[in-house]
Amino acid sequence: MSGDLKWNKIMGACLGTAFAILVVQQVSSAVYHTKAPEKMGYFVDAPDEAAGAAEVVLPIDWGTVLPTADVAAGQAAFARCVACHTVNAGGATGTGPNLHGV
Repeated sequence: MSGDLKWNKIMGACLGTAFAILVVQQVSSAVYHTKAPEKMGYFVDAPDEAAGAAEVVLPIDWGTVLPTADVAAGQAAFARCVACHTVNAGGATGTGPNLHGV
């Protein structure tokens, strides 16, 4: 007799699983419903191509910048960095890495 109920048990398990999946799907779609946005996408403030060509930003010309650089101002600015970094060859690494050769 137990062999006769074997297929009934298998089919009952399959139907029960399918029913459970459908119930979970319906409950989750009711709990986690999504609302379509009023406007699609995000606003990107970009100039129109029709308004004219955008100004091209050229890379820095180091040949003209370096001769006019103020070494004392650079050393004063780096004084804040010395709290964490060193520039000595083979110096100990502080909170930040050793910057020798950088």
